[in-house]
Amino acid sequence: MKPDAVDDFNPVVVVPTYNNAATLVGVLGRIERLGLSMIVVDDGASDDTPAILKKWSNQDHAVSAEVLTHEINQGKAAAMMTGFTHAARLGHTHAVTMDTDGQLSPEDIPAMLAAAKDSPDALILGRRSTTTPGLPKSNLVGWYTSGLGVWVETGVSLIDTQCGLRAYPLKLFDVVQCRVGRFGFEAEIIARALWSGFSVVEVPVNCIYPPHDDRVSHFRPVKDGAKGFFMHWALAIRKLIPCPVPRITVNRSKDNDGKVALTGLRAWQHWLSPTVSWRQLRSGRLSQLIMTADIGFGAFLACMTLGWWVLPALIYGSKRLHHNLWASALGAALAIPPVGTVLVKASITLGYLATHLGLPDFSLADPSQSAMIEVMRTFPLSWSMGGIVIGCLLHWLIIAALMHLLRYLPENHRVESMKYM
Repeated sequence: MKPDAVDDFNPVVVVPTYNNAATLVGVLGRIERLGLSMIVVDDGASDDTPAILKKWSNQDHAVSAEVLTHEINQGKAAAMMTGFTHAARLGHTHAVTMDTDGQLSPEDIPAMLAAAKDSPDALILGRRSTTTPGLPKSNLVGWYTSGLGVWVETGVSLIDTQCGLRAYPLKLFDVVQCRVGRFGFEAEIIARALWSGFSVVEVPVNCIYPPHDDRVSHFRPVKDGAKGFFMHWALAIRKLIPCPVPRITVNRSKDNDGKVALTGLRAWQHWLSPTVSWRQLRSGRLSQLIMTADIGFGAFLACMTLGWWVLPALIYGSKRLHHNLWASALGAALAIPPVGTVLVKASITLGYLATHLGLPDFSLADPSQSAMIEVMRTFPLSWSMGGIVIGCLLHWLIIAALMHLLRYLPENHRVESMKYM
């Protein structure tokens, strides 16, 4: 995607659309009134979209307007990549993406382009307000969960990782390739961009949420939610591998306040400072979620077949995944008897049931009486399997319980951001 020659800043609006016939023309008209060139990608729509776009493309436009078509639906990520590839061939340097469901405001595009021009090597993200009237609670849960994943992977705190209004430097795709499609792309590209040396700049944008019956959403909560969940797990596992990803040198203006992956002194401060978790406790909900995940990580390790190796695993894992060491150690303290003994027995029992369809004979090696190394040798597979399951359940149970309790923390004690975020 490298054009022979481009202007220093030559943007275009890429508009992926799928079955938004009722709002499509209105969105396109508002973009055209801004005087911006457009590339519309029909992602195999099955409603009146093809006929609408055919009529629209035959009209005279004050700006350059092209329509590209997928014969079958391939998902939003594929539609955007089709638009990005075509934009790069035309010599554009940046692409703003705009959804066509009418919830986002095209009038926010100039602010996105201004940020992109000031920081030409940054990924510009629209940031919707968490207090917008009509915002579904399920959306907010998705935002925070995805934000937690991005934090673990990069050390960057972002509440809204799923907004469809963005400005991409097209050079980004010379370096970064995503593995997932559809809606998971929008979170994965953030992590991989930050890993590769790009910064992220957030721009507040407006959003409206129509009544539930009037909304048109192609997000599949179970299927797409599961894909996003496992995508973040895969990225976290990749982060645990001590192998650097390709990075490029990008030019950042002196005024660029964009966020970059947490490294160097900031990373060490967040990892080692005993006051970080206290700041997170008194901050916004995403910061609280990150703090509870720190504890949950330690609790997960407490269920593993690690014995005294839990200490180096805690040190290495918490550093790589941007968990505060002291909060993680608090969770790992569950490995200390008598709680640790109960967790070991429960893990072995669950794993033994799965592998032998029966209950284990703890007279061979009782965790409350035998050395852990002996228990490990006696029930290696059962403990490993059961430990992973119970560890995951305990991890999320701790997060859910603590997040519920933190709701009662007085609002006037909360702050918007943390020193190290």
